[in-house]
Amino acid sequence: MHCRIVLYVPVLLLVLIGLSCAESDQTMYGRWQLNQEESTDLVAWRYRQHELEIRDNQGEVTILERWIYRKSPAFVDSVTFMPGDDPNYIVLKTPHWPGNWYMGALSQEGSKKSVAGEWKEKHRILRVVTEQELQTSQGEIILNTGREYRLESHGEKLIVHEKRSTRPTPIILVFERQPNK
Repeated sequence: MHCRIVLYVPVLLLVLIGLSCAESDQTMYGRWQLNQEESTDLVAWRYRQHELEIRDNQGEVTILERWIYRKSPAFVDSVTFMPGDDPNYIVLKTPHWPGNWYMGALSQEGSKKSVAGEWKEKHRILRVVTEQELQTSQGEIILNTGREYRLESHGEKLIVHEKRSTRPTPIILVFERQPNK
């Protein structure tokens, strides 16, 4: 009897290890919070909590961003698109450009932002490109932004590399997975 128990212990341990590994989400869907210490230091996020929520609806991807500061209203931006399809056009409802809310660059309320994306590695690496008009003190510009969302650390970290047509250096944002509510 004692020998049988000893034989089952390793099997039981393998099953438990397998179950614990299966619980970690290996897709980028879910809620994420910015880790400021590991990210590019930008004034826009120094005093605001930056959160992402990435959703899948039958292949269509929605990326919802929130910039939260205490009890102030959150700045919110979201894009929805079908990876691999033609660009989707989103009508902008506010002049705030949440990505740089502290600067003098404003969106045109009622104008459109185009968004397109493609999977580089299904559910783990996503490339998203947006284009929109902005008003600056120097006049109107077209802003092109490319973002690569890359899932790392066994699905617990999301690294976002952002490149803007107006900025020579990339922005690197590191997000940590948050529990689902």
